Amino acid sequence: MSSLVDNPAVRADYERLKAVSLNPARHAAPNAYEHCELVRQRAVELAAVNGCTAEETALLSDLARVHDTGKIGGTATPAKSPALLPNYAIADERFVNLVKYHDTNLPWYQAHAGRQPTL
Repeated sequence: MSSLVDNPAVRADYERLKAVSLNPARHAAPNAYEHCELVRQRAVELAAVNGCTAEETALLSDLARVHDTGKIGGTATPAKSPALLPNYAIADERFVNLVKYHDTNLPWYQAHAGRQPTL
Protein backbone atom coordinates (compact mmCIF):
# COMPACT_ATOMS: atom_id res chain seq x y z
CA MET A 1 0.00 0.00 0.00
CA SER A 2 1.51 3.33 -1.03
CA SER A 3 1.31 6.61 0.80
CA LEU A 4 0.48 9.98 -0.70
CA VAL A 5 4.04 11.10 0.04
CA ASP A 6 5.15 8.61 -2.62
CA ASN A 7 3.64 11.12 -5.06
CA PRO A 8 6.41 13.65 -5.93
CA ALA A 9 3.95 16.59 -6.06
CA VAL A 10 2.54 15.77 -2.63
CA ARG A 11 6.02 15.26 -1.20
CA ALA A 12 7.23 18.61 -2.60
CA ASP A 13 4.28 20.55 -1.18
CA TYR A 14 4.50 18.68 2.11
CA GLU A 15 8.13 19.74 2.43
CA ARG A 16 7.13 23.34 1.67
CA LEU A 17 5.03 23.29 4.87
CA LYS A 18 8.31 23.53 6.81
CA ALA A 19 8.50 27.21 5.80
CA VAL A 20 4.97 27.99 7.01
CA SER A 21 5.06 29.34 10.56
CA LEU A 22 2.03 28.91 12.81
CA ASN A 23 0.43 31.06 15.46
CA PRO A 24 1.87 29.81 18.78
CA ALA A 25 -1.37 30.71 20.53
CA ARG A 26 -3.18 28.08 18.46
CA HIS A 27 -0.49 25.50 17.68
CA ALA A 28 2.18 23.67 19.66
CA ALA A 29 4.26 23.12 16.52
CA PRO A 30 6.37 25.95 15.12
CA ASN A 31 5.51 25.20 11.49
CA ALA A 32 2.80 23.55 9.43
CA TYR A 33 4.96 20.52 8.56
CA GLU A 34 5.58 19.66 12.21
CA HIS A 35 1.89 20.28 12.97
CA CYS A 36 0.87 17.82 10.24
CA GLU A 37 3.37 15.27 11.54
CA LEU A 38 1.99 15.60 15.08
CA VAL A 39 -1.54 15.17 13.73
CA ARG A 40 -0.40 12.16 11.70
CA GLN A 41 1.28 10.52 14.68
CA ARG A 42 -1.82 11.04 16.84
CA ALA A 43 -4.12 9.71 14.11
CA VAL A 44 -2.00 6.56 13.80
CA GLU A 45 -2.08 6.10 17.59
CA LEU A 46 -5.85 6.53 17.70
CA ALA A 47 -6.28 4.19 14.75
CA ALA A 48 -4.39 1.49 16.67
CA VAL A 49 -6.44 2.02 19.82
CA ASN A 50 -9.64 1.80 17.80
CA GLY A 51 -8.65 -1.31 15.87
CA CYS A 52 -8.52 0.35 12.47
CA THR A 53 -7.35 -1.69 9.53
CA ALA A 54 -4.05 -0.94 7.79
CA GLU A 55 -6.02 0.70 4.98
CA GLU A 56 -7.96 2.93 7.40
CA THR A 57 -4.74 3.86 9.20
CA ALA A 58 -3.07 4.77 5.90
CA LEU A 59 -6.07 6.91 4.96
CA LEU A 60 -5.87 8.81 8.26
CA SER A 61 -2.12 9.23 7.85
CA ASP A 62 -2.56 10.63 4.34
CA LEU A 63 -5.34 12.93 5.52
CA ALA A 64 -3.05 14.31 8.23
CA ARG A 65 -0.35 15.04 5.67
CA VAL A 66 -2.53 17.00 3.25
CA HIS A 67 -5.10 18.61 5.53
CA ASP A 68 -3.16 21.90 5.72
CA THR A 69 -1.30 21.97 2.40
CA GLY A 70 -3.30 25.03 1.43
CA LYS A 71 -1.21 27.01 3.90
CA ILE A 72 1.73 26.92 1.48
CA GLY A 73 -0.09 29.67 -0.41
CA GLY A 74 0.17 32.01 2.57
CA THR A 75 -3.37 31.67 3.84
CA ALA A 76 -5.16 29.59 6.45
CA THR A 77 -8.34 29.47 4.37
CA PRO A 78 -9.69 25.92 4.74
CA ALA A 79 -10.84 25.75 1.10
CA LYS A 80 -7.26 26.03 -0.17
CA SER A 81 -6.22 22.50 0.85
CA PRO A 82 -8.95 20.63 -1.06
CA ALA A 83 -8.35 22.91 -4.04
CA LEU A 84 -4.80 21.51 -4.30
CA LEU A 85 -5.89 17.86 -4.39
CA PRO A 86 -6.37 17.75 -8.19
CA ASN A 87 -2.69 18.76 -8.51
CA TYR A 88 -1.90 15.44 -6.82
CA ALA A 89 -4.35 13.46 -9.01
CA ILE A 90 -6.63 12.96 -6.01
CA ALA A 91 -10.26 12.90 -7.09
CA ASP A 92 -11.80 10.41 -4.63
CA GLU A 93 -14.79 12.40 -3.36
CA ARG A 94 -14.69 10.70 0.04
CA PHE A 95 -11.07 11.73 0.61
CA VAL A 96 -11.67 15.23 -0.77
CA ASN A 97 -14.56 15.63 1.68
CA LEU A 98 -12.38 14.51 4.59
CA VAL A 99 -9.87 17.22 3.69
CA LYS A 100 -12.61 19.76 3.04
CA TYR A 101 -14.35 19.24 6.37
CA HIS A 102 -11.42 18.39 8.64
CA ASP A 103 -11.86 21.57 10.68
CA THR A 104 -15.62 21.45 11.20
CA ASN A 105 -15.45 20.00 14.71
CA LEU A 106 -12.67 22.19 16.03
CA PRO A 107 -13.57 24.89 18.59
CA TRP A 108 -12.46 27.79 16.37
CA TYR A 109 -14.75 26.58 13.58
CA GLN A 110 -17.67 26.08 15.92
CA ALA A 111 -17.13 29.58 17.34
CA HIS A 112 -16.88 31.08 13.86
CA ALA A 113 -20.11 29.31 12.89
CA GLY A 114 -21.80 30.82 15.95
CA ARG A 115 -22.24 27.50 17.68
CA GLN A 116 -20.21 28.38 20.78
CA PRO A 117 -18.58 31.47 22.22
CA THR A 118 -14.99 32.28 21.45
CA LEU A 119 -12.51 32.22 24.29
